Amino acid sequence: MEESKVVKVIRRYAALVVLILSFSLLMVGCSNKESPEPTAGTGETAPVTGGTSSQSQTGKLPARLTYLTLETGSTFNTMAVAQASLLSQKLGIQVAPEPTAGSQIQADLLRAGEGDLAIENAVDAYEMYKGTGPFSDKGPVPVLLALQGEEGFYSFVNYPGTGIKSLADLKGHKVLSRRAGIEWAGVISDELFKAVGLDPEKDVEQLLYESSAKAFQDVVMGKASAVWGGLLPEKLEDLGRSKGIYIIPIEQPVAVQVQKAVPAFHPTVLPRDFPGGPKGTPVLGDYTAVIARKDLGEDVVYQVVKTLIENREELVRARAVFAEWTAERAVSNPTLPFHPGAVKYFKEAGVWTDQLEQFQSQIK
Repeated sequence: MEESKVVKVIRRYAALVVLILSFSLLMVGCSNKESPEPTAGTGETAPVTGGTSSQSQTGKLPARLTYLTLETGSTFNTMAVAQASLLSQKLGIQVAPEPTAGSQIQADLLRAGEGDLAIENAVDAYEMYKGTGPFSDKGPVPVLLALQGEEGFYSFVNYPGTGIKSLADLKGHKVLSRRAGIEWAGVISDELFKAVGLDPEKDVEQLLYESSAKAFQDVVMGKASAVWGGLLPEKLEDLGRSKGIYIIPIEQPVAVQVQKAVPAFHPTVLPRDFPGGPKGTPVLGDYTAVIARKDLGEDVVYQVVKTLIENREELVRARAVFAEWTAERAVSNPTLPFHPGAVKYFKEAGVWTDQLEQFQSQIK
């Protein structure tokens, strides 16, 4: 009898345990169905919009964005790596910088949907959008402007004591102005010489060069009288160690004429003393541009632009010029239309103007 009672008690406890386990499993199943995972970085749920083929299941942003840049070690690569790291950290997704051999490779990747963002100089961004220059064989690239950053400066340089102080003084001289792989460099130099009354084919002998360092050495050795290129202070200092360096001014009326032919360039002045050129020296300028695939989701681009602008101080450790990546700079002198996600942020930041709205509606 005692043994029978024990068996009954065991059976009752076993039934109770089974009931509790069944109830627990039922609750877990209901919980999994009713509670989607939160959006990365926000804790909120939302539909996925835009991005690459690898979409996140956690909210508005894709799981991965590909950020196209130039070869490892280049200035643009250094900048893109820093920006990609910041975006990954702040947005809770993977933003992967992908080095490439140049803007034409980037254009192909963007056309194929294998790139989402790309960092470019303003000329390449403009020509991609228009399908001109080196991109004319395959037509326009489906991209829009996300934002613009630091200003770049350009002119001819030589060294002091040559007697060449202006563009007009280059008449009858050899100049290194045709940059290998950069078609627009020759276009710019042609327009500069035309603007000062010189025939770019007859009055100046324009030569091809590959490396700015090698080109300036050719100038020092007397093989050419000046070289065209970007004015990076650290590089100018290195180039001028033997004989010094002199930046040939590009007066504003001349720069305005160039801008008509190549809208991505604009008249500007050196904002501070440079090796070979004091503050206020007139030169040509352009802006670094971040472009986005046209079909990338509006909220994706909005978050990218907002994050890069509002957290720019965290990037200054990588390059001091990130301090220039303000909302005001982002909308300065655009030459291609902005992505709707960028427009959304600029309106929110109070920098979107009637003039920009008119530009956005009229640009073709």
